[in-house]
Amino acid sequence: MTDSNYSLVMVVGAGASQEVDLPTGYELKKQIAETLKTQPEGIHQQYICKNQLIEEALRQIFRKQADHQQRNINSYHSACQKISDAMPLAASIDNFIDAHREDTEITTCGKLAIAHCILHAESKSKMRVNNQNANNTINFQGLDKTWYSSFFRLIVEGCQLKDIPERLSKIAIITFNYDRCIEHYLHHSFQNYYHIQPAHATELLADLKIYHPYGYLGPLPLEISSAINFGGSATFGGSATNHQLISIAQGLKTFTEGTNEEHSDIIEIRSTIRSAKRVVFLGFAFAEQNLELLYGSNKPATALSSPVYATAHGLSDSDTQVIKKDLHDISGHQPPNIHIRNDLTCAGLLREYGRSLKIR
Repeated sequence: MTDSNYSLVMVVGAGASQEVDLPTGYELKKQIAETLKTQPEGIHQQYICKNQLIEEALRQIFRKQADHQQRNINSYHSACQKISDAMPLAASIDNFIDAHREDTEITTCGKLAIAHCILHAESKSKMRVNNQNANNTINFQGLDKTWYSSFFRLIVEGCQLKDIPERLSKIAIITFNYDRCIEHYLHHSFQNYYHIQPAHATELLADLKIYHPYGYLGPLPLEISSAINFGGSATFGGSATNHQLISIAQGLKTFTEGTNEEHSDIIEIRSTIRSAKRVVFLGFAFAEQNLELLYGSNKPATALSSPVYATAHGLSDSDTQVIKKDLHDISGHQPPNIHIRNDLTCAGLLREYGRSLKIR
């Protein structure tokens, strides 16, 4: 399957995960501000991070530095408080880290906080698995009105189990979210819908291309029911040790890292979206730097004929028109083919354009 054969490319932002109670960028920075607050401790009233797990992770990172005996861990605590103090002014935690990209301690503390907050958010989301449920699966009825359910129906429409690998090979997902909601939902949904074992669902998902330009919390394990998975990353919403939190944080990328052509999938991502037959943006904020990540900074010489369907839920009509122009200017998609709806949620968009998005 080559890039040119992708029937549907989905671009997913924080607004999409919000449908299952994951935080938006605004909510995440508030959580990070609280997580990275420092407090005095001990007889000398030295400041440490209030969050015990992050404090333990910082101490482990500090001890592994070759010159740690000539340095002071307080520089990490200072970085934590700087991030916490600045969050009300920052557009997002990603913007703040990028603005201080030369400061490795701010980058380290920021990534640890992102990993901790998103992992905690997974555990409180509508996607969480109720361990008291005999079937040990997610509550599908509670997710019926979300875009995940609509998307799954697009995938399986008219499909027998044997046809699913080919169907999935026609879809690509580019998600700017750190969570694993998409992988988690599809893994459980295939098991439920086709009455297959977890290992079989894992094999099916291998045919679905999912890009995480800025990294994510790590791959989900085969056995979803275990508390902690192999390789250092936690299960969906699982607890993490300080060692695992460090491993997860190291898999996250800043804006600069995500757009580095030598250390990211950016070339493949651009080829994928430019050759797509149809493109859907769900809960995407259309930040200029993210549009450039997707399409590059130079407008293509030839126009893109593929239709685009996008949410802009809650934005004004004037801002929606500005987004439409920005998308055209940077991508080459033609205005008559760009359908941006500020009156529809992510789930509503997939329902509204269900026939147009049918996977062929």
